[in-house]
Amino acid sequence: MSKMVFGINVSGEKLGSAEPGELDVWIRTDKLSEVSGLAEVLIKGRLTKISAPLSAVKMNFILRLRSIRDAERLVSELTAIVTERDQAAVGQVA
Repeated sequence: MSKMVFGINVSGEKLGSAEPGELDVWIRTDKLSEVSGLAEVLIKGRLTKISAPLSAVKMNFILRLRSIRDAERLVSELTAIVTERDQAAVGQVA
């Protein structure tokens, strides 16, 4: 079964227009929690360190990435979450 975990708000209509060079990314923290095995509150805490969410209601956690560094931090954090999930799965098998 597939799960939508994140997306990009290309239109900029959800929370007002982003400035040139900015990008809004929405993250389904509930689904990311399901697929990663990490508590949703921990995921939100980690993502909030990248950028304060513009909206943090359930299933509508939106970060405005204002720089390439913000985008790199988001990719790194998502990669770390997946890596932790994979390491936990290997630990359960061993």
